[in-house]
Amino acid sequence: MQMNDMFKILVVDDEMLIRQGIIHSVDWEGNGYQIAGEASNGEEAIEQIEKIQPDIIITDIVMPKMNGITLTKYVNEYHPKIEMIVLSSFEEFDYVRQTFQNGVSDYILKPKLNSKELLQTLGKIVSDKQVVSRGTFSISIEQILTKSVQGIQTVNEMKEIKKMLPNNECILVELFWKPSTAVPLSPSKFIKRIKANHQDIKCYSFLPEEDTICFILNADKMSPLDVKKIIHQMNEEEGLENKKLNWIITESFILKDQLRQMYQRNKKIRQYHFYLPEQKVLTINDLPSIRNKEMKFDLNHFIYLFKKDHLEQAFTYLKQHIDQLSNQYDIEVFDFKSRIQNIVFNVIILIGNRGLNNDELEEKKYTYIRDLNEAFDISEVMETFNKFLEEVDEILMPSVTRNTTDISDLLDYMEAHYNEPLTLQQLAQHFHFNSSYLSSYFRKNHQEGFSEYLNHIRIHHAARLLRETRLSIAIISKRVGYSDHSYFTKVFKKLMRMSPSNYRKEYSETERMQ
Repeated sequence: MQMNDMFKILVVDDEMLIRQGIIHSVDWEGNGYQIAGEASNGEEAIEQIEKIQPDIIITDIVMPKMNGITLTKYVNEYHPKIEMIVLSSFEEFDYVRQTFQNGVSDYILKPKLNSKELLQTLGKIVSDKQVVSRGTFSISIEQILTKSVQGIQTVNEMKEIKKMLPNNECILVELFWKPSTAVPLSPSKFIKRIKANHQDIKCYSFLPEEDTICFILNADKMSPLDVKKIIHQMNEEEGLENKKLNWIITESFILKDQLRQMYQRNKKIRQYHFYLPEQKVLTINDLPSIRNKEMKFDLNHFIYLFKKDHLEQAFTYLKQHIDQLSNQYDIEVFDFKSRIQNIVFNVIILIGNRGLNNDELEEKKYTYIRDLNEAFDISEVMETFNKFLEEVDEILMPSVTRNTTDISDLLDYMEAHYNEPLTLQQLAQHFHFNSSYLSSYFRKNHQEGFSEYLNHIRIHHAARLLRETRLSIAIISKRVGYSDHSYFTKVFKKLMRMSPSNYRKEYSETERMQ
């Protein structure tokens, strides 16, 4: 390959060792590239750009004099045909998001920086060159797609999109994640997986708004279900299942005049994601129907019960209303959060009107409001709201003496009935406690939850039976309240640091030695 046929690369990093590592770690010419220059900051890079006119820039973000963000803005404005890759450490993801808005093609994490990762990322950029035209247009396909979903693209720009997406059908895939958290996935990883399953597919990424990446998939025949399977597999392999991120997949559509329509429809599906946090990937066919008509919350009735000291009844009524709201997928997320926030304010006022000390709640009030407002999904809303209710329970419970007496009776009851099916809700009802208060009691006074406390009682009695009887381990597990023998073994090993059989064997050997 002749030198003038190679893609010219400019390396920009203030650390000489990293620059030299990039320059000397790859057989650049053997792979069709040429290291045309290097720079230690953005200012030097701009001088080099004018001299060598690179095709691709690999740049760090945090640098002296001119950082990578300013450099990417400059390149995007004055040299839009140059592709850019940013190098980032984990703590710099907020900066990475900004560079994507400046036309950056991809990023590489510095801890994963190696020759293979570099060549894969460059290969994706080279094969999917996203510059629409070298003549009339100097705007990228990413920028045109962003303008299209916003409804501000020109007729000529729409024509260019059709040239880049020549096949019959399109699917719009949207990835969004919790604001203020790290970008969860490199766009190139998703594109690579899609192309591995559909070789003839055209696939481009663009960023229509903050904390969102969209992908337009273009092929003759393509099923949203196939895309869904690929995403599920990728989520599992990349460890994304427990991350705060969601995917939306549209049905197949014809590009003409429908891209913006599909993007707008996705906004409605986002709302369903809020109420269905366990479902990481949604299509229009996955949306559940609204289960029942909303029961209006009667605040006056709640206040009446509260003032009459029917506290258990008041909070049962409140929780029933919240549970029902959780299934009303057509309620706007902002409206749902506002209702919960309104309840928090009213409960704090009611506690103050009873003459109780609610100074701590007053101090935390705006923290609760902020956390509710920033909640990514309903599970985060309920986690915050339940914490609030636990604090309310502690304030509203009667005297400490009464609590201590009843708690003592409750613990004695657990010791006497440990081998029976026991749940926190059953005990709360039996001893007339609020279940949230009871849960909080165990965590604060025993440094463990109700289930862990019950497990300690059961394993204590199981150990005694292993020492004093020849009963089989399966029978012992049932006698102490475990219906599942394997689960009993797992809990025993966790608490006693050895299996039931090893415990019995070790105790028997100790007895013989004595």
